[in-house]
Amino acid sequence: MDSAKAINDLRAAVDRLGPAARLNTPLTIALGEARAILGREAWLTDAVVTGAALWFEQIDPRERDYASESLHETAVDLVAANPRLKGAFRDGA
Repeated sequence: MDSAKAINDLRAAVDRLGPAARLNTPLTIALGEARAILGREAWLTDAVVTGAALWFEQIDPRERDYASESLHETAVDLVAANPRLKGAFRDGA
């Protein structure tokens, strides 16, 4: 399952409930969607920690290029998936 689709499906389900819905209202999603969302969350966590390690120079100099490239690819993917980020990143869509 595509994580962007899973997140959009979840967002739509939450929106359908509306703002008056109680916060403890049960919401059912498919296991594949849950796994996709959890995978996306892990990917973003890795990106944030990598960015912080780069910023604070806590990555071995031999691995800096790899970490930088990984963050670059992550940023390009995120901009492509989030129209509100257009123009926030030079190489983004």
